[in-house]
Amino acid sequence: MANEPALRSVVQYIESQPEAWDQRFVARHGRMCVAGIACRLAGINVEVLTSDRLFAAGRRLLGLTPAQADRLFMWHGHPATVSQLKEEITAVTGMEW
Repeated sequence: MANEPALRSVVQYIESQPEAWDQRFVARHGRMCVAGIACRLAGINVEVLTSDRLFAAGRRLLGLTPAQADRLFMWHGHPATVSQLKEEITAVTGMEW
C-alpha cells in the first residue's frame, strides 16, 4: 500500500523547491527524481547510491510495488508540472489530492 504521507511530503518538497526536481535525473547537480527526493527526505545520502539502490530505497519508502515504482519513476514523457506529477501518482496509486 502506498505511503501517502511520504508521497505528500515529496510533492510538498517539490512545490517548495521546484528547481530541485527533475524526473530525468536520479540525483545530479542538486536535481533529483521522485525516488531521490524521497530518499533525501528520509535522510539518505543520495550521492552515494547507485540508481538501482536509490530506486529500491525510494520504492520502499513510498510503499510502492515494483510495478508502481517502475511506472512512477520511469515515467515516459517525464512530468513537467506538479499537477502532472499528482495526476500520475493518482493513476499509479489511487491516492486523492
